[in-house]
Amino acid sequence: MPLRLLIIADDVVGRRMAGPGIRAWEIARALAVDFSVRLFVPDSSDRLPPGPPGPALEYYPPDGGELLAEAARAADVVYVQGFLLQKFPPLLAVARPFVVDLYVPFVLENMFHHRSRHSDPAVLRAASRHDAAVWTRQLEKGNLFLVANHRQYDLVLGALLALGKVDPTVALGGLAQALLTVPFGVQEGEPPVEDWAALRRGLGLPEDAFLLLWGGVLTDWFDPLTLLDAMARLRGQTPPVHLLFLSTGHANPDLPPFAMAARARVRARELGLDGETVHFHDGWVPYEERGKYFAAADAGV
Repeated sequence: MPLRLLIIADDVVGRRMAGPGIRAWEIARALAVDFSVRLFVPDSSDRLPPGPPGPALEYYPPDGGELLAEAARAADVVYVQGFLLQKFPPLLAVARPFVVDLYVPFVLENMFHHRSRHSDPAVLRAASRHDAAVWTRQLEKGNLFLVANHRQYDLVLGALLALGKVDPTVALGGLAQALLTVPFGVQEGEPPVEDWAALRRGLGLPEDAFLLLWGGVLTDWFDPLTLLDAMARLRGQTPPVHLLFLSTGHANPDLPPFAMAARARVRARELGLDGETVHFHDGWVPYEERGKYFAAADAGV
């Protein structure tokens, strides 16, 4: 009987999805080749699978703690990410091995997110303490931790050492049983040339234009403003340099708009770049179409 794996996504999974959803979906797809995989996603997902082949999607409501705990007890291993253990405390009582994906360093990200909404230092400190407690709870509960790059590896290794979570009898033989780097990549295969060439023409790019792609959302913990100032200095460059922001919003309909997205648009207009050498894609690119945007670009930002 194959190992039974429960994967719970903390963000929407469907035809349009952001990083956490993509991460859960692609890990589920890869592991379903060898294991029995159940993938639970928020019921605010659009009910349209990202594309075959892949595991079946099951949906949980905002009060679905008991549903998820029951599924976890029926599994051999449970994968979680984000704020799931805080949202659904019944999962903490499940006596199963937990794989915790820490590829989103939300403790650091949210410092900037909270700052865009609060000016009171006491509120900011309280919010950061809350996020740190959520982070620590994951470290305490997990048995295996995933990160996406070497800098995240160092961050999590230090946190695990501080909590006494690194078993020296295991660590001396290597840390792969406790901490793994699983890169965040893209599917193999190139999109048809006509697709990405048409995209460049649709943006009105000269044939020799150098296209920069901002490949994610304009969240409050990023700095597109410095980039826009650089684009203003590149005006008139030969060959011309253009910039495309892949999305100004988020795939998850439950998330509020990001203040930085509005600030970036205002700054682009102030500099006379919006619609000229800087382009904003409104809405969210369907997952199956994202490849043509990466193929159309000369470099990522």
